[in-house]
Amino acid sequence: SSAASDVYKCHIPNSVHFTYKDLADLIKPGGRLETLAKQSDQQLVFYCAYGERSAMALKEIKSGSFQNIQHLGGGINAWIQAGGTIEEILPLN
Repeated sequence: SSAASDVYKCHIPNSVHFTYKDLADLIKPGGRLETLAKQSDQQLVFYCAYGERSAMALKEIKSGSFQNIQHLGGGINAWIQAGGTIEEILPLN
C-alpha cells in the first residue's frame, strides 16, 4: 500500500498497487483484495516504502476475516537492500 505521495520507480514483481485510503473498499465483501484472498491459497504480503502504512493496513485487515496475511517489515527499501527482485516502472512520456 502507499500514499499518493509515494510514487515508486519500482515495485515487487506480481504485486498489486493500491493506496491506503482505498483499503476499506478493497477489503469489503466483493472488494479486490477480499476476492484475491478467497481465490488464492497464497499468502498476501503488504508493503510500502518503509513498512509503516503496510503495518497499519495489516492491523486493519486482521480485524476482518482475512487469513494468511503479513507485511514486509522495512518496506520495499528493505526488500531492495536484501537483494529482492524488483521491476522498474517507466515514465509514460
